[in-house]
Amino acid sequence: MATTMNQPVQVNAGAWRVSWSSDQTSPLYAIWFQGRVISRQYEAFCLIEATAEPHVEIDDESSPAIDQKTYPGRAVLQWFGVSGADYYKVEQNTGSWVEVERVFHADGTGYFWFESDWLADITTHSFRVTPYDTAGNAGTAVTFSMTIARNPSPPTPTLTYAAGTGLLQSA
Repeated sequence: MATTMNQPVQVNAGAWRVSWSSDQTSPLYAIWFQGRVISRQYEAFCLIEATAEPHVEIDDESSPAIDQKTYPGRAVLQWFGVSGADYYKVEQNTGSWVEVERVFHADGTGYFWFESDWLADITTHSFRVTPYDTAGNAGTAVTFSMTIARNPSPPTPTLTYAAGTGLLQSA
């Protein structure tokens, strides 16, 4: 499967048009937004209600994970603002620290929030949040690490049939 995302386009103050393409012929897509499937459809676009550019993930039906994303496979970082901070830089360590988002404002409560893209299973992921003042000076960074373990392997019991009793027994 190869699904290629296009840059989201803001269509008004509260909505974004998200589009993509696939190497599959007319696949069924699962559209993931805020940790859940919001639509299953054949069209290669959708409208998302959001005031900021949305983080959307698309799976087509050839993806083995299309029905397995039942546990949160994302990092959600939440924090209260620090005095003097103008914005926060969120970075992810992918071998080196890479900026993934800048968070500029709170929701009016002084509370900040970041949700990562979908993360690999059975892997430790590290994020760093650094406050910056209006002059661009960095404050003290805080680092978070977490291991994603969302889909345990199913058990593989061994059963035997006892002809004398007609019962199944675990071996």
